[in-house]
Amino acid sequence: MARHIFAPLCSVSSVLVIVTTLYAQVQTTTAIVGRVRDTTGAVLPGVTVTIVHQATGVSRERVTNDAGYYSVQSLRPGTYTIRASLPGFRPAVITDRDALVAIPAEVDITLELGDVTEEVTISAAGAELLNTTTAELATTIDEQLVDKMPVETRNYFDLLALAPNTSPQYLSLGNMTFGQHSLRRVSAAGSFESSGVLAGGQRDSSSNVSIDGSDSSLAIYSQNTNILSSAVVEEVRLQTASMGAEFGSGANAVNIITKGGGNAFHGEGFWEHRNDNLDAKGFFTNLAGEALPEYKRNKWGGSLGGPVLHNRLFFFANHEGSRLRQAVPSDARVPTAAERNGDFSDTLLPAPDGGTQPAPQLFNPLEFDPATGLRAPFANNQLPRELISPQIQQILEFTPLPNTVIDGVPQFSGTVPTTIDEEQFTVRLDWQQSDDTTIWGRYSYLRREAARGGLLGPLPGEETPSRTHDLVVNWSEMVTPTFINDLSVSYARPAWGIGRVLDVPDVAAVAGIANTSSFSGSPSLGNQDFSLGTSATNIWRPVQNTYQVKDDVTWTKSKHTLKTGFQVTERRLFFPKQGVDKGDMNFENVFTRACPQGNDICDDARQAAGLPVGGLSFADMLLGFPSSSLLILNEIIPNVRQTYWAGYVQDSWQLHDRLTVNLGLRVERWGPWRNVHHAVSGFDFTPPGQLLFALENPLDAFDSATDFGRNAALSGDIPEQGYETPKANVAPRIGVSFRATENTVVRAGGGIFYAGNINTNQLVEISQGANPFTLRDDRAIDQSQQRPSIDVRNLFPAPPPTGIPQAFEDPVATPRVLGQRQYDTPTVYQWSLSVQHRIHPRWSVNLDYLGSHSIHNGQFVDLNAPELPQGDLEDVPLEERRPLPGWGRIGSWVPWGWSKYHSGTIGVTNRQWHGLTLRSNFTWAKNLASSNISRSDHGNLDFRNYDLWAGRSGIVPTVRSITAWTYELPWGQGQTFPLHGVMNQILGGWNLSGKAELTSGAPQTVLTNDNTGSALTRQHANLVPDCDVTDAPEDRFEWFNTSCFVQPEFGTFGTAPLGVLNAAGINNLDLRIGKVFSISGTTRMEFLASFFNALNHTQWAGVDANFESPSFGRITSARPARQINLELRLMF
Repeated sequence: MARHIFAPLCSVSSVLVIVTTLYAQVQTTTAIVGRVRDTTGAVLPGVTVTIVHQATGVSRERVTNDAGYYSVQSLRPGTYTIRASLPGFRPAVITDRDALVAIPAEVDITLELGDVTEEVTISAAGAELLNTTTAELATTIDEQLVDKMPVETRNYFDLLALAPNTSPQYLSLGNMTFGQHSLRRVSAAGSFESSGVLAGGQRDSSSNVSIDGSDSSLAIYSQNTNILSSAVVEEVRLQTASMGAEFGSGANAVNIITKGGGNAFHGEGFWEHRNDNLDAKGFFTNLAGEALPEYKRNKWGGSLGGPVLHNRLFFFANHEGSRLRQAVPSDARVPTAAERNGDFSDTLLPAPDGGTQPAPQLFNPLEFDPATGLRAPFANNQLPRELISPQIQQILEFTPLPNTVIDGVPQFSGTVPTTIDEEQFTVRLDWQQSDDTTIWGRYSYLRREAARGGLLGPLPGEETPSRTHDLVVNWSEMVTPTFINDLSVSYARPAWGIGRVLDVPDVAAVAGIANTSSFSGSPSLGNQDFSLGTSATNIWRPVQNTYQVKDDVTWTKSKHTLKTGFQVTERRLFFPKQGVDKGDMNFENVFTRACPQGNDICDDARQAAGLPVGGLSFADMLLGFPSSSLLILNEIIPNVRQTYWAGYVQDSWQLHDRLTVNLGLRVERWGPWRNVHHAVSGFDFTPPGQLLFALENPLDAFDSATDFGRNAALSGDIPEQGYETPKANVAPRIGVSFRATENTVVRAGGGIFYAGNINTNQLVEISQGANPFTLRDDRAIDQSQQRPSIDVRNLFPAPPPTGIPQAFEDPVATPRVLGQRQYDTPTVYQWSLSVQHRIHPRWSVNLDYLGSHSIHNGQFVDLNAPELPQGDLEDVPLEERRPLPGWGRIGSWVPWGWSKYHSGTIGVTNRQWHGLTLRSNFTWAKNLASSNISRSDHGNLDFRNYDLWAGRSGIVPTVRSITAWTYELPWGQGQTFPLHGVMNQILGGWNLSGKAELTSGAPQTVLTNDNTGSALTRQHANLVPDCDVTDAPEDRFEWFNTSCFVQPEFGTFGTAPLGVLNAAGINNLDLRIGKVFSISGTTRMEFLASFFNALNHTQWAGVDANFESPSFGRITSARPARQINLELRLMF
């Protein structure tokens, strides 16, 4: 029986006092700086400059220094009025100057001689289009686009996909990253819910996402469970590259600023509705002659903001809810009754040309010619009943039989039910306690319950519940007009899970598969021929408490703006998890083919006899002979903690009116995850090999007398936490911003960034991945075997009595371990060049280049991988070709991975020009990487050749063009073409918003069965030299040129690199039409209709890139057809 330690979940309240100069990871404020001159160009000292936030009336006042400079720091992002006055001069008033978060607004002012009662007023609207103060490449999605874009889920991560150098998570509807396919694994079919953004060639976990400066992400691949409604968001900013030293804890930053109240009451109530009766049928739904899936979703909510005390105290609150019910028709190729009983005489499989073909000839792995190894064919392609595994047949009882025929192939057609309930609310208070003191705070709570049933019987269902609490308080104090301190304290409690259905039988026990967990469910059965109704693998319920303290100090001196500060973040993760606890078996075409792979004598005999290669992976399954099997039983619940600290100094130095230099140095450290039970292990690779433990007696982790390892004696063989991290990561930054002309800015920058938010799930798994903490049975064959060595009839042995593996056990131990003593932090060397030009007061164009080189990315390898069976090793058994023959696979994630990114972008931006706001950009990019992030950072699993297959990363398309706009039509009351009365009611108040996207497909890799002879379970196909992969019809039957790929020779590595072909791209137009009805004063009603895939254009999605699959090269799915979402808003 598995042993478990159950610890209570608790929140720890503590006061953290830090006496050092460190720094914050993000910035929630902005600044307004500039110089005042007279009409001759002479600087003017002693000028009084007053800054007023237009929404709240809060003001700040400064006096220019001897050089005519003024600087107002720590401002709330928003729209400001700036007034400059000096006796003897006419006061100057600059209105409508938007100050964006983290980018100081440069506002130079010229005063004219004259009467002080005569003001000169100038509008600065559009001035924010030029960034004249920093070198960073960044994109700000302002409130207007946040509010108007056709985004089905009201999710700001979808809005960030409008930025250049980004890849939306919906680029691939399959497994693109862990966060992409896991956080919202249960979602509505036809709707994609983003949980992050991939920017600058980096994975989504490399983005430091903060909401009002609070990091509420879950440490498991830095997932963002706290996704606030767009109704709460005032501004979303993505800092893609060349950030100053004040930014860290990632290679790029996502900064979400929430709305606050003002001097006027404002708010909204809304109701959204979508159902299947408004949607168009998708391609494959039409092909199957099916009706649209039942779909009903209702979202509702409201927000209210306003004053509590005029000019002093403001509030903002929001609440939203959502209910979704869906039943999706789906089809799957399932085995017929005859096939389940081993009769393949009438089997029809998909053919490459779009038709059907009979099953290949099957051979008996237990009957063969001992001289050649040639196996005997099964008569009439029927397996004898006595050879069929009763365990497999018992599991197949839970998969329904076919009930329809599609494309000539028997399939099961049914529905997949999905239920998603969501709730969230946010409250924010802003208190201008005095002219020098500002205090604000926000609390948010989000809940999501999502469950999906299975198509193929009761077993495959899954759920992904999540809950998040997020609290942040900020205190800004102007000590002197040139010295400002910002203190922020936050607490977050994200909780999330992946769970298989548990109200089902223990199918493993029913089938007679021993030594699995006591939880219900079935083993997972993988094959390339049929879909089966088996259980999902995971039961995860991580909960994290995050405590964060940070402080910023800003000091303005002459032409310098100096910043310094600190941040300390403590993460405490409690991670109840089981995965693969019912077993996983993968079957390939190994034992029912005519010859073992790599047996040339047998192959010659086969050809002489006129026999085909033959074989089916499903036939191997019926016989009970897997190519690999895995069982994992977590005996101790991971309970880990990590401390992050960072510090910086940054100087923004205005060398000249046209030249600003940003110099910075940042120091930060991600400490190792500390296991409170000391249940961690490493490995000594000195032959014969030995596990090393932090505990002197590893079994103390189960002993209550030692408080389950907390107070147990340590061995000293490895660090207490199992591994070490660098004591300090030093990150210099430099940036230059040069205003070449009044309307042209050239900016260049670069620096070192550290993306330490790595996959905690992987680190926990390898640090705690050996017996006795985790019972692991991991076996694989080398595919050259004559007879099967793994049999489901006697699959998972009982664990050894001591629970501590030794060399040369039977079967050999297969631990996962920490691969080295020090784990370096993933490091990004980044550089950029940008030219911005304002072609009109409201329009700008930009040309950008971005490059980066990343090292120390996590990558999975087998540290005990066998040598290939070549030369003198050709006939040497697999285990004897391993560096440590007394051990099996020793898996580990190691910081060896790398990537290289280059991109060029041209963009056009406009804000509120005759009712039009537009953002458009075209990006060309190339990203080479050593591993495939979508497959748990797998490249070549042989540690000697880990980057042999380096190629295009699957997260970066080659070209991407995206244009977003919102446009108020020019007729109606107060418009260019005024209307009144009934005509205004009918024709006035219309607006049109949209998003047009053209993107090449995600790079994909062609995989095949592992015939390396090294039991790596991962192999690439061979790429035929000089073959054009794109020379294909690019239809659903042949998306790419399948003849460019062949099976590698046995005992070799395939030659096709990562990302050898492109999947289908995106060619999409979303539209949103709105009509505003004025009710009274500022109260109005708006009706909105959003059309996703407005042109109802068929867009292919998935493509089968598995060389061994019968549908290799075929399109397997399509993106959703047109969907219509209706919304009604009341705004005041």
